[in-house]
Amino acid sequence: SFVPQGGPFPPHCVQGTIGARFMPQIAASLARALSQGGAERVRIAFKAFHEDVDSFGGFPYQDGGEGRITKCGAGASDTSASATVAMGCVKAPWTGAVCLKQSAILAAIDAGDDVDMDAPPDALAAHPDQKDRGLESLQDAVRAKKRLFVCGLALDFCVLDTCINAVALGFESVHIVLDAARAAHIPGFGQFGTGFLSDPKEVFSKLKAAGVIVTNTASATANFAVKSIREVATENKLAFPASLGPLNVAPAKRVTVQMEQEGRTYRVELTGPLTLLTKFGFKNEGRCSPKSPIPARWPGAPEGVASICWAYPMEGMAALERRSRLAFLSVTSSVELCFAAYGGYLFLNGRGEVLGVQALVAGEGYDDQLNFAAPQTWRREFTDKLSSAGRFQPVTLPMLLRAGAKEFCWINPGEEIVAGTERWTPSEHGAFLYMMGDDHPHVYYPMVDPRLHDPKPPASKHASAASENDMTVKPAFAPSTNVYYRDKKAAMESALSEAVHAAISVKAPQPVNFMGNKLLEIADRSK
Repeated sequence: SFVPQGGPFPPHCVQGTIGARFMPQIAASLARALSQGGAERVRIAFKAFHEDVDSFGGFPYQDGGEGRITKCGAGASDTSASATVAMGCVKAPWTGAVCLKQSAILAAIDAGDDVDMDAPPDALAAHPDQKDRGLESLQDAVRAKKRLFVCGLALDFCVLDTCINAVALGFESVHIVLDAARAAHIPGFGQFGTGFLSDPKEVFSKLKAAGVIVTNTASATANFAVKSIREVATENKLAFPASLGPLNVAPAKRVTVQMEQEGRTYRVELTGPLTLLTKFGFKNEGRCSPKSPIPARWPGAPEGVASICWAYPMEGMAALERRSRLAFLSVTSSVELCFAAYGGYLFLNGRGEVLGVQALVAGEGYDDQLNFAAPQTWRREFTDKLSSAGRFQPVTLPMLLRAGAKEFCWINPGEEIVAGTERWTPSEHGAFLYMMGDDHPHVYYPMVDPRLHDPKPPASKHASAASENDMTVKPAFAPSTNVYYRDKKAAMESALSEAVHAAISVKAPQPVNFMGNKLLEIADRSK
């Protein structure tokens, strides 16, 4: 389904990248379940790993998948490999998913060590040399189960096809867990509702025709204390404006920037990942803050940096249908597109030339972050000078927009602002200032001295980049050292409960409720 092959989606879930890893909360819960119950209680299956075949469903397409999968290249019909039986079916080879041996996980369980849920499969896991390495199709791995509960991404593609294919394979009862799934949602591009790629009526029609049961987590986990996604989102929503960040930053290595108008603006070459922006028809330039000496130990700063300046989001970003198309930029997981959409920092040498670009990124899994102190009320008498210099620009970060932020300004480290006879230095290390509207005071967040902040640990192997409509939340079920269970089964059930909860709480996007509600409304009307 990748764009270069003519499919509808940008590259995602690529092997060896953060997109193919478990979210941290899910990984931690599954690792605990593995340790408690053993490898037979938690199975990991791999799918869509043939270069010429797109396999949305976790089970093979017994009917050939006409109209539901995209096949590209001559290798799509190759059934010569002896492992084909485990990797698809006669009509649709290389579809579905397979369980492969992961020695690193097995060794960790035996040794009582921490389990890395993202451990790669063994190099010979699928090699047909008569050695039994546990190669097994997903349908065979769960064949003894009478009921299947399917959740994940995307509701209207992978989850939908997995459910339909499971029914075709003869599973007795197949359930789609609506509030633990999310439909593909690209505002400004999707043609349904607020930007969904699929019509909810058509999705429900396919589910109903296949005999898939529509359910939710409250019904599916009645014996566990799992909260609804709405409750989790409410309790764990981003604390802005009560706090800001930490904000993740990452090097945008494929962005070429030229400073113009004596450093007041910048121009970007729309090449590489930024070629996509030519479709939007806006200028490839943006405004800059005045440059300032770079604070010591700035996270991610390259060698030879003399000064730094903030580069605001590219001109026109905020006008893209009231920022609705920014979601499309975020689904690419491109640091370069994040720079265009959200802004970032320019590292300059002594001659004012750009040495590097650091983007503000909306996702997780990055090594560097900026930390900010508690919000402080802005002295409005110092606003006019910043405003007249064009220092206030529209907010584009979705999580801040949802909290009511309108415009923002980067205050340089040690910057002195003058109002009449008064002089004021808001922060020695830089700060973000936000206009919250007429009814709310302006607030600013001083940056914490980078020298006082311990370097962030290496990025989690389980972390993933988020789209605009994602909201990262903390799992309500944190492992507790003072909770005891009567037996291994009780402990195992508790761990699996945590995994289910993590699956629905780690992302709390607004669109999931829209699609889920629409499907439930359609289901009610059809009764």
